[in-house]
Amino acid sequence: MEYMPDELLKEIILKLPMRSVARWKCVCKSWNSYLNSYDFIIQYLQLSNNNKIKHNGSDPDLILRYRPKDDSDDHLDLISIISHETLEVVDTHELSTYTQSIGVKRVSDYIVSCCNGVVCIADRYYDVHMLWNPKTKQVKLLPRISHSSSNILGLYQLVGFGYDDKNNDYKVVSFIGYELGTYSQVYVYSLKLDCWRMVASNVKDSDLYVNVNSVEEVGTDCMCSWLVMTNRVHHQAALSFEMSKEIIILTPFPSFEKRRHACGGITIREICTSQLVDLNGHVAFFDYVQGIICNIWWLGEIGVEDSWTKLFSIQLQHYEMPLGFWKNFGLLLYKFDGGKLVLLDIATYQRKTLQTGIMPAWQIDFNFIGSMAPIN
Repeated sequence: MEYMPDELLKEIILKLPMRSVARWKCVCKSWNSYLNSYDFIIQYLQLSNNNKIKHNGSDPDLILRYRPKDDSDDHLDLISIISHETLEVVDTHELSTYTQSIGVKRVSDYIVSCCNGVVCIADRYYDVHMLWNPKTKQVKLLPRISHSSSNILGLYQLVGFGYDDKNNDYKVVSFIGYELGTYSQVYVYSLKLDCWRMVASNVKDSDLYVNVNSVEEVGTDCMCSWLVMTNRVHHQAALSFEMSKEIIILTPFPSFEKRRHACGGITIREICTSQLVDLNGHVAFFDYVQGIICNIWWLGEIGVEDSWTKLFSIQLQHYEMPLGFWKNFGLLLYKFDGGKLVLLDIATYQRKTLQTGIMPAWQIDFNFIGSMAPIN
């Protein structure tokens, strides 16, 4: 075989999927060192982001749900859209305007996800789900789930929303668990059929623990994922649902010991917070200590525990907390002293404060791209 220059090999590797890149680390020590280097990782992620923008036609905007600081009515929910170009608020909607139009007093629990310009909003304690297109102002109340328990307040839900590109269909998935039960039910709503149906589940309540304060879905390429705890000595994992095949996949996180070492000896379980995020269409997670350090881990292959790779660490400033990745691979931070949103360019370490004029209270989705997609 003829000799191939290293520079040409590097160009080829930059275009490979992450799981293939990981295999090159085994070639030799020098390649392992190069593929773990900060320069390669930044270059790889920026190229990945550029390809994503070409596919979508645009960088996504930020969508932010909050309540006015001076609002005496704690039921007033506002949703603002922040432009990826100007980093300023370009549109604001009062959620009650839309919920009242479909005969619902409120659906203010949380934004599930955005997909192709359609926003899914749910109140998981009262089994209410709605779809909303801010561009067309269309709104649709989904039918209730006919599950086996009449005790609505005795259940919890993990809700996901995404697009099934094989069947050209928007879908909502709901994992329902009961406080005293030993099982979990999974229901999928199809916009095409306008109904829910139960799908087979290999997950039991006894296998998982879900923190109700950390139920945000991470949507990546027809996949919905959530951070959960398993019964494997309280081991963390990514619970994923594939929208087209309608299958459930559990991917255990790296061991606490491995992550503790990556944090320089900081005790992960006691003072470090973990958060699942979307990193350019890939499932990833943070391990961070507020105001100190943030480690980013990337998942090469869903369902394969050994495919987690620690990409790099970011030093946080005082009172900073990472929220997620947005806008050409920037890290969005929340600064507690002043309640500001700050965008950190991880290639240059330059910080820019978003002039939103609002205090998040609280929910953010990073993938809103306006469209005329119909939902009725």
